[in-house]
Amino acid sequence: MIIRRFVRQHHEEYGFDGWRPQWIPHFDPSEGPGVAHDTLEHVLHDAGTVETEFMAMGAIAWLRGTGGWFHQHRPHASDLAYQMSGDFLQQAEYLDGEDRKMKTAPKTRPLDDYMEDVLSDCVRKGMAIVRSEHSDRPFIRDAIDPVSALSYMRTGYRRTARRYAGSDPCEMAHIFDEVAKGAEHHGKYAELGDVLVVRVELNRCRAMLDVEQRFN
Repeated sequence: MIIRRFVRQHHEEYGFDGWRPQWIPHFDPSEGPGVAHDTLEHVLHDAGTVETEFMAMGAIAWLRGTGGWFHQHRPHASDLAYQMSGDFLQQAEYLDGEDRKMKTAPKTRPLDDYMEDVLSDCVRKGMAIVRSEHSDRPFIRDAIDPVSALSYMRTGYRRTARRYAGSDPCEMAHIFDEVAKGAEHHGKYAELGDVLVVRVELNRCRAMLDVEQRFN
């Protein structure tokens, strides 16, 4: 069973209330899909670094890509590489804020031809976005190493396939929806400081969500 806890917090920059992963204090709160992403596409020991976010992109490719989630929910923009490439800009800006460049990833073997093409295309598109947005800022422009980015994504893809070896990607995409919808439902009634508890039973292909209310 997977168990994750999220705290209800206000997003100061964007002005909405959302759920922040309790185990990663520096993360911003997010809404339903963000809760599902942090629950299913990150592992518990992920520290929320740029490198682990790229591994989570590989997890997205396995779970929501091969599971058909993007095709079902975004049929007019279901290009998997395009969907993930937008995250490159945010990650490059995080690296700039930390005054560092991406850590070099261990070398990895290519995936199957289809997924290797998808992830490689994602890197190409993502790097193009970063270079276009920050053409006059070489540190941000070059903060992400495309070779390492691809290696981290391959690692995340393989790690997720092993983690959910007993489940079909389509089943996991269904659980993703359950978590996302449940988090949004509980968010309508939650108060700041409340804790959302997400439990996922992989053998039963179901998610259960409850709120532990804060008592003043």
